[in-house]
Amino acid sequence: MKFYGYVLERGGKITLQPIEAPENSWKSALEVFETVYEHETKVTKMIYSLMDSAKEEKDYASEEILNWFIKEQVEEESNSSYILETLKMIKESVGGLYQLDHHLGKRQ
Repeated sequence: MKFYGYVLERGGKITLQPIEAPENSWKSALEVFETVYEHETKVTKMIYSLMDSAKEEKDYASEEILNWFIKEQVEEESNSSYILETLKMIKESVGGLYQLDHHLGKRQ
C-alpha cells in the first residue's frame, strides 16, 4: 500500500494485475522458512533494481521512499535468516520448535 499511495501521490496510474497464488504446502517448518528467506532476498533484489532506476533517472523522491523499503528488507532478511538458521540447528526437536515459537510470539 505504501508503493500504491506513493504512485498515486506522484500522479501515476495504477493497473492491478492478477498474481500467482503462493505455495501453501510444505513438509516442515524448515522448508517454510527456506522459502520465506528465498522470497525475501528476491524482494530485496527487486527493490535494488528500482533504486538503480531511480538513481539513473535522478528521481530523488523515489530514492527516498525506496530507502525506507531497503531498511525494511534488511530487517526482513535478518528475521527470516535467524528463524531459518535456528530451525536448522533444532531440526525436528519438538521442544526446540516450542521454544522458538514461544520466543517469536513475544516479538512485536
